[in-house]
Amino acid sequence: MSDTVNRLVYGELIFTDQEIQEGETYEATALLSDALEIGTFQMELYLRDENKGAALTGFRRNDKLLYYHRERLQGTYYIESVERTGKFTYTITANNALALLDQSDHMGGIYTGQTVEELVAEICNIPYQVQTKFAKVKLYGWLPVATRRANLAQVLFAVGAQAKVDQVGTLRIEALWDGVSSAITPDRVFWGDKVRYEAQVTEVSVLEHQYIPGTEEIQLFEGTTQSGDVIQFQEPVHSLAASGFSLLEQGANYAKVSAGTGTLTGKKYVHTTRDVRQAVTPDDVANVVEVKEATLVSLVNSAAVAERLAEYYKWIEAMEATVVYDGERPGDVIAFEHPFGGASVGCVKSASITIGGRLVAEEVTAIGYKPPSSDIVEIYDVRKLITTNDPIVVPDGVTKMRAVLISGGTAGQNGTDGEPGADGESARCSAGDNGEFTSGSQGAGGAGGSKGLGGSGGKVYSVDIEVLPGQVISPNIGLGGVASDISGEQGAAGSATTLTVGGVVYTSDDGSASPSGYTDLVTGEVFAATGPDGVDGGAGGKSASKSASAENGTDVSESTGGKLSTGNKVGDDSKYGPWIYQSSSDYKQKITEEFNKKLYSGHDSYKRDNGAFISSGSKINIGYSYMGPSIKTGTVYADFTRTSIPTGETGTVAITSSSMVETEVRDLGYEDAKVYQWRHQASITHKRSRAESTYGNLGAGGGGAANGVNGNDATPTCEGGAGADAVTPEIPDKIGTGGTGGSGGGGGGAGGNGYISVEGNDGDVAYSKYQSGMMGGPGGKFGKGSNGAPGGIILYYGEPKVIVSGPLKEKNNRQFLDRHGRRFTV
Repeated sequence: MSDTVNRLVYGELIFTDQEIQEGETYEATALLSDALEIGTFQMELYLRDENKGAALTGFRRNDKLLYYHRERLQGTYYIESVERTGKFTYTITANNALALLDQSDHMGGIYTGQTVEELVAEICNIPYQVQTKFAKVKLYGWLPVATRRANLAQVLFAVGAQAKVDQVGTLRIEALWDGVSSAITPDRVFWGDKVRYEAQVTEVSVLEHQYIPGTEEIQLFEGTTQSGDVIQFQEPVHSLAASGFSLLEQGANYAKVSAGTGTLTGKKYVHTTRDVRQAVTPDDVANVVEVKEATLVSLVNSAAVAERLAEYYKWIEAMEATVVYDGERPGDVIAFEHPFGGASVGCVKSASITIGGRLVAEEVTAIGYKPPSSDIVEIYDVRKLITTNDPIVVPDGVTKMRAVLISGGTAGQNGTDGEPGADGESARCSAGDNGEFTSGSQGAGGAGGSKGLGGSGGKVYSVDIEVLPGQVISPNIGLGGVASDISGEQGAAGSATTLTVGGVVYTSDDGSASPSGYTDLVTGEVFAATGPDGVDGGAGGKSASKSASAENGTDVSESTGGKLSTGNKVGDDSKYGPWIYQSSSDYKQKITEEFNKKLYSGHDSYKRDNGAFISSGSKINIGYSYMGPSIKTGTVYADFTRTSIPTGETGTVAITSSSMVETEVRDLGYEDAKVYQWRHQASITHKRSRAESTYGNLGAGGGGAANGVNGNDATPTCEGGAGADAVTPEIPDKIGTGGTGGSGGGGGGAGGNGYISVEGNDGDVAYSKYQSGMMGGPGGKFGKGSNGAPGGIILYYGEPKVIVSGPLKEKNNRQFLDRHGRRFTV
């Protein structure tokens, strides 16, 4: 066996007792797992060998350094610095493997059930081992961009694990053993040990955290980037979007981008917290220990963290003693004599070891404190959704639960009816009017009915309860609210959910509703959220006007509005005016005279004042003239016969006439003369006006759609299309969710306007016409809101596990001891 007491190995260099003057190692364990303190090593060497000195001063940072005491490896360290303090003296400063975790950052992220072993693999860049107890524990929350050591400490604190660096430099993530591993006998203790007392802690306060993807968009960066630039964020975001450059890599806390100029946006997470408190020691003077920034503390582990802290802070004594070191390490439970009397146990917090012929340690021990037993289940790893009133039997080994009580959701508000479309306007023309006669503006389609608002989610009450294995607890699930039958009216609220535990009734009425609801940390499902709003009904289409076409009804989502009608011609019409004399042809006459002394000639005017065709047998004054001495008085009457009246706009009538003329000649003294018969033959042409018209209705609008239902088409006769009737949505399937708002009915399409088109309508024809407009389509009926979803209960608790721990035993059941007589424990 070698006589060497202390030996230091650096690569091929070996430093022994003759060169080692003095040194010190320091190790500490944060018993609350809330920090990772770096172990340090410092040694002073006396080197007369210049080659050794040169090799030592030529070190590279993090070169490995091995320290042995009596041929037993005490630790593996990594050189931080070498200082030459004299011609032959050197000081080496080194750290344990935890320092390597402090030399680079971990980019953090949002965690939604990743296991401890997954997070440790992501964080650690040094060799490590994770105890099975912790490997599969799921974590929820956020880690910022921080050193790997800082983020690893967050992981350990969340689950109550410790990270110890063993002698070969491997990081061991494990639970502290609550059994006594060694004893410090009085003969190992130097004089001067003392006890430090801390102020009593009355309560611990632990914030549990939850990060829910939100919808608020924020700008994260604007400017010019180089390829590979990393943009870090102050708070976690999701749904990153880049413009002007591309995303090469991304996470909740950062984005690596390409070269370019542009902007980077993302959406914020909604960060919610809940204060979990645990009483420690009653006192009139409050002294509350608060833990606010442990962002991996969530619903599943907050109670365990609070209990762990409360147990630790019950013990306010710490012993500071100088002892002969015998291998105990921070985190070990040791037995010792209390400095002021009595046997005691405690947990070593730190040890500063002076290197020499024998190792002497300055140790700080938490008196009375023992780490939580490794077989106590602390993490809520079981989730049960309760939706019936069946009694629940508490599983074996379960003593604590987190119960989330959710009442039934409020029913959705009903939508409103769609409005009817406007009736078409009538058209009218009067005598003398020519052209097109119709409305100059489009008739309005009916407005779609208004949507109903979603019902509010149920009240949510979260409570930690204590139970007993085998105990029967009784749920009473609240019912969802029922929708109204009245247009636009809000539905009823849901009823409360209760849980009776040992005669104590917990109720959701002690909680409150939130528009965003309750997000299940484990599954990511959202319960008790406000129901979605309904959908406004589509407006009915407008009718056609003189200058614009009719319109289809408005579409709603995937539902289409009703089709327009293009117009409807009802008929044609015409009307003739009176016949008007236009011209007459030459005529012939025969006159029989009683005395061959007088000659009369007929007049050439054959028209009548009223312009009508001469009726058969009618008499008319056709006038006359006397070829000779003027006739003072005289009357000529004509009897006419004619052909049938023409049916067109112009026509010629052949007429004959016979006339009797009685005259009296006074001035010349002639005897009275009588012309007793004239015979005339003539052709008379007449003309009359004709008014022509077309009339009917212009196009009508289609009916508006409703959510899920198509609008109705306008009719061929130009009545507006009916608006669609809205349908009632389904009841939500997530417990406590508010009912969906009812949708509005579709608006009715506008009825077609009347129209008249007329030509040739002069004053003689005197044509007039009236054409009525068509009716607008009726509005669609409102949709009822859906009933609210029934309530429920979510239970979270730790599943009992059989964990075998304690001293390692041989096959004959004897304890296995090392060469120093110490027990091996697992």
